[in-house]
Amino acid sequence: MKPRLILCFWLGSLDSRVAAGKPDVGGTHDIRFGWAGQEVRQLLEREPDSVGRWIARLEPYPEAECEQYDLTIAEYHGAREGECALPAQHGNNSPDAYPLWRKMVRPYTSGRPKDAIALIKDKGGRFHARVVHREHLPKLPKWLRDRLVNFDERGQLIEAPLGYELVDTPWVSRDDIAVYVRKTFESKDKLVAKIKKMRGATGRTTASRHQRSRQLAEELKRLYEFQCQVCDGIIPRIHVSGDRYYVEVHHIKGFAEVDTKRGITGATQDSSDLLLDRADNIVVVCPHHHMVLHYGHGGMMYDSASRSFVGSDGTVLPLLLNEHL
Repeated sequence: MKPRLILCFWLGSLDSRVAAGKPDVGGTHDIRFGWAGQEVRQLLEREPDSVGRWIARLEPYPEAECEQYDLTIAEYHGAREGECALPAQHGNNSPDAYPLWRKMVRPYTSGRPKDAIALIKDKGGRFHARVVHREHLPKLPKWLRDRLVNFDERGQLIEAPLGYELVDTPWVSRDDIAVYVRKTFESKDKLVAKIKKMRGATGRTTASRHQRSRQLAEELKRLYEFQCQVCDGIIPRIHVSGDRYYVEVHHIKGFAEVDTKRGITGATQDSSDLLLDRADNIVVVCPHHHMVLHYGHGGMMYDSASRSFVGSDGTVLPLLLNEHL
């Protein structure tokens, strides 16, 4: 998932204790983050309800053992007009509070804030939450790091440049965990060019299975954002975790086909005409269409002119998504 907007705010001493669920917190159990009402409107792209509240449905975060969660964001009125908060987030007194805070936020009493909360909106309009430790700042991309070094508790809305994606990091509190956003590619054209240069695996057999390049398959899946090139989501996708969905890769010219024609039973496929694990011989497909391409319609062959798979019974399955063939 590629981030579009990030609303990030550092936690004050009271708010850090609330988030961590410390019993010494009296009064409010809200996590307050300053006068950021306009930023929340931009992030959620809507006005609050009649009582001044928004609901942001956070996507599951399996690595932190967090299920899907409806996070409430409140906007105060009157003397505190425009000030925002995450209400009822005390870890002990509110069993429904989002568990990521208790796992990651560290309470403190003085000095600079230790932790920030980042509410992230990805390219698909889905929302995610992360906790950023102060120690992680040097490892964040410069465009994000430069906006956070002032430790502002108000809440900043930051637009992520093209070519970055959210990383599902483990929730274990360590200083050396991966950053929350990482560079992927400057443009889709550059990613396609990178994929086309990848050689893939040699095709040597291991036991009864030919070697495949996991890296090549992964890059192709990410290119199509885990969508089937044949059905483009007509068949419901199978969610795995975070932004990942289960898809497979299909070799247009299959290993078994070449082995039969060349009489190869266990040797290598190193020569260029036998290197089948390469980008221009692979499509990304859902499990259903993978089986259709192998066994359906009397056998299906790829027609490069029309960029379609054609069955012996005349059935045509065009590639609805295509960036690399």
